[in-house]
Amino acid sequence: MRLPDFIFGRNEDREAADGLRLAGVIITDFPKPEAQLSVAEWREIQDFVNELTAAAVRDDANLYEVGYWRDVPPEDGLEPPYPEEIVRQRMVGHLVLTFDVAGEAGSTSRAANARRPARRSMPGSAEACIEAKNTI
Repeated sequence: MRLPDFIFGRNEDREAADGLRLAGVIITDFPKPEAQLSVAEWREIQDFVNELTAAAVRDDANLYEVGYWRDVPPEDGLEPPYPEEIVRQRMVGHLVLTFDVAGEAGSTSRAANARRPARRSMPGSAEACIEAKNTI
């Protein structure tokens, strides 16, 4: 059983508290700090963020757990909902990012537990933000 390369888990409590359209955590398969990521690796994360942002702008109701595969999912690839124990194992020593999409165009979004400011604006009617969170 394999997890997707990136996993998004939604945080509805944070959305309600901060007036966000979408908020959550992205768990990557990168076993190194974000400062060492290559441009190509950041581009992969950006692609996933773009997909999440587009779904948030469309008000996609199925955005609770989302997986992203670089290639075709393998036969043993897991589908959401992902087993909590396997997700927790992935988080150990891998890059974890907070992610949010502002509720209205032009509003600003916040991310918690950031080690460095890494805000990236996404196209569309909402602003998205990803920031590095501590690797566990």
